[in-house]
Amino acid sequence: MLEKTHCFIWPVYRLLFGGILLAISNSLWAQLPAEALERLSGYLPGINATMVEASVFPGAYQIKYGLDVYYVSADGGYLMAGNLIDLSTGRNLTEESRKSARLEVIDQIDPQEKIIFHAEDEKQVITVFTDVGCTYCQKLHREVGQLNAAGVSVEYLAFPRGGLEGRDYDKMVSVWCAKNPNQAITDAKRGKTIARARCENPVADQYQLGLAMPVKGTPTIILPNGELLGGYVPAAELIDLVQKNDG
Repeated sequence: MLEKTHCFIWPVYRLLFGGILLAISNSLWAQLPAEALERLSGYLPGINATMVEASVFPGAYQIKYGLDVYYVSADGGYLMAGNLIDLSTGRNLTEESRKSARLEVIDQIDPQEKIIFHAEDEKQVITVFTDVGCTYCQKLHREVGQLNAAGVSVEYLAFPRGGLEGRDYDKMVSVWCAKNPNQAITDAKRGKTIARARCENPVADQYQLGLAMPVKGTPTIILPNGELLGGYVPAAELIDLVQKNDG
């Protein structure tokens, strides 16, 4: 059950991750009425033509806006948020678009801003939003060796559950600023005291990105195909999921 595998957060607010605007360049916008851009910008600030794509939904276009997916009617008069389901196959087409958006965002992050446990014979990569004080994050970390042995590299992103203040946040900053972040995150998750360190760091940015995913608890795992998996999963089961969802 999800509630038994998460270290939960109390979200104070939902931030639109406006700094990342993903899309495929497309000329479809020109087919919408001229006033549609102005109307939509009132709901989706910063929207532009590159965010509009063709949609299998008759009479509508798809909009990729950050990590969100919307649909706009062909006349620009209606905006819809929600899941588009292919009733013939049961596929959630909106979630498939979200998966690709997640991967694009993660791929844009500088590897030096992640804490990465590389598999020697890397076959797949998972991204994990983690908190060093989270019991289930600690449990997952103890199994990183098993994941690496199976060819699965683990990339950690910071997600202090208490937000951008307090002891957990301070610990996360110290981990990311440590001379050896891999050792620091291992020590912190083992309950050891780590030296306080400060530097320019990505913890706040990664936390905001987590809110936009959205991360509802830690650990949250992004599989190789972009699927978001909430909660701890035993290594053997996780390896199987990774292999089945490899892009």
